[in-house]
Amino acid sequence: MATIRISSLTPTSLSYCLLVSLLNVHVVYASPEDEVLAVDEVPVSETVVNVCDETNTNNSFIYCSGRLLQAVNYHRIYKDSKTFVDMPMKKDPNETLQAFKEYFGELSVEEINKEDLMQFLDEYFLPPGSELISCTPSDWVPYPRKIMQITDPILRHWALDLNEIWKTLCKRVSIAVVFIYCSGRLLQAVNYHRIYKDSKTFVDMPMKKDPNETLQAFKEYFGELSVEEINKEDLMQFLDEYFLPPGSELISCTPSDWVPYPRKIMQITDPILRHWALDLNEIWKTLCKRIDPRIEQYESRYSLIYVPNEFIMPGGRFREFYYWDAYWIAKGLIASDMLNTTKAMILNLVHIVEKYGFVPNGGRIYYLQRSQPPFLAGMVYEYFESTQDHEFLKQLLPTLAKEFDFWQTHRTVNVTMKDKRQYTVYQYRTPSNVPRPESYHEDVVSARGKDKESKRKFWQDIASAAESGWDFSTRWLSDQKSLKQVETTRILPVDLNAFMCWNMNILEYLYGRVGDLKNSVKFRDIRSTFRDAMNNVFYNKTLGAWFDYNVRTRHHNTDFYPSIAAPLFTGCYHLLNQQRSERVFQLMNNSGVFLYPGGVPTSLNRNSEEQWDFPNGFGPLNHMIIEGLRKSENAQMQDQAFRLAHKWIMGNYLVFRETKHMWEKVC
Repeated sequence: MATIRISSLTPTSLSYCLLVSLLNVHVVYASPEDEVLAVDEVPVSETVVNVCDETNTNNSFIYCSGRLLQAVNYHRIYKDSKTFVDMPMKKDPNETLQAFKEYFGELSVEEINKEDLMQFLDEYFLPPGSELISCTPSDWVPYPRKIMQITDPILRHWALDLNEIWKTLCKRVSIAVVFIYCSGRLLQAVNYHRIYKDSKTFVDMPMKKDPNETLQAFKEYFGELSVEEINKEDLMQFLDEYFLPPGSELISCTPSDWVPYPRKIMQITDPILRHWALDLNEIWKTLCKRIDPRIEQYESRYSLIYVPNEFIMPGGRFREFYYWDAYWIAKGLIASDMLNTTKAMILNLVHIVEKYGFVPNGGRIYYLQRSQPPFLAGMVYEYFESTQDHEFLKQLLPTLAKEFDFWQTHRTVNVTMKDKRQYTVYQYRTPSNVPRPESYHEDVVSARGKDKESKRKFWQDIASAAESGWDFSTRWLSDQKSLKQVETTRILPVDLNAFMCWNMNILEYLYGRVGDLKNSVKFRDIRSTFRDAMNNVFYNKTLGAWFDYNVRTRHHNTDFYPSIAAPLFTGCYHLLNQQRSERVFQLMNNSGVFLYPGGVPTSLNRNSEEQWDFPNGFGPLNHMIIEGLRKSENAQMQDQAFRLAHKWIMGNYLVFRETKHMWEKVC
């Protein structure tokens, strides 16, 4: 008979007590003073070190005592004191302590500036839990013999439910993967020697062995050589020996609900457009991927984040899911009558939110410091409107609320306007202040000539611009010219705030559809208050439109960008005030953006070298403009929506006819 020692009773442990009692397992309850949580014959893969042991002094002065620990708690950087002491260091403790001393010198805990301390923590520590990899126990089975011997069918079913939870609670420690794909000498060396033209290639390459073994081999290969001293040919040989090609972990698939002649597509009356739509429908089979199920057990060998269901990838160099792309992919799947695949993609994102608390930019661990425009609620709304699946909706609403809380907690900022009134609005603001791994070389080159502090700020602004989806645009540049002048974290983006307003509206509606009036009213009230902030912070009464607000200049950026139409798309204005939408339309009309043959360009800045600028037009932005105009009661706006949709479709058709490809942007 196995013996399990339990030190305290929580709802979770109580459930397991009931389970083990059903299994005839002997439970010993430890007193609160008993420090040891022991389970008989637990396999331990690594020696466990008590970091607060007096012999382990360096770790001790970070996690157990010392000025850093005191400062973090004195300034209440985190609500829960446990947060900091659970955060892994990015570098060795000696280096971390030395950096802390360089940052703050001999300042007392009280004299340390809170914002500087927060910046230090972002630079030298990872989020708590980063060192944990989810796993399925190797000996887990869905129908354990002892559980199946339970005679009561209700208790047996319950015990099987509890047995499933082992997969959720199973974790293994692996911080080494971060020092391969996100930072460290190997990543630096690969980019310094330009082993691959695209920085993304290396960070997408799976390891053949566990990360600790890979790092040890790298050390044996190159010892203490600096990145510059490492021989390029030797490095290439090492990569061939220890890494697989990018994409090796993906399996091609045909979606289970794919059909060659979807009903909705066959209703297109124009034979040429119908044939084109059928050609596009074929592409789902090319873009459908699922992750090799073995990855779930060896997740630490991959930068790819495991998701349980098949998904549609954007294509090209992007071999993983991307957040806001997924919304338009879902709309396309629904148009192709592929509701099961749509549901699978939603469940993948729900899985990610439950694991990480938010949806990252994309499905790689190096994206875990930033998100993208929040469209999960929009995906669920589109799916629900197509299926009326109330039970599925009930399951998803807590996750949608959790994602909303992420933006509410981590991406809000208070701004005081000229009338001295303060408002809380949303901002793209990732905590990352290092080169983006997927664009490592480019970010290092772009930061040349800057001092250490300026580099950190630059990289944060670059990553925050990537979080917006607009990477990159003169919209984020202080001089409208050079990427070196990026200042994303000084800009309050009108579109993000419109999207959050849309989320509030969707959550109000969806909670109402399942009969949860309390939460429905809650989000209605949140939206009502927030709509005032939208108007007071972003609306320019003189020009009659919503614009980004720059906290440095304390002015709107009144240059044209399609983001000014985001409030029309999301309906984040008083719908009875039709004049507001008409003034936005008039401003766009007067600027000439409807005159271009292929659709609305992403800006009118003809001197920019960035992709999210003139002359490029992007599908999501044109779609939002079209929908924003279509929803109006103004006949002229509706007519323009139709004409713009026609231009966009025909422009893309002509490009497809010539190249046999659909492109991310159209000039």
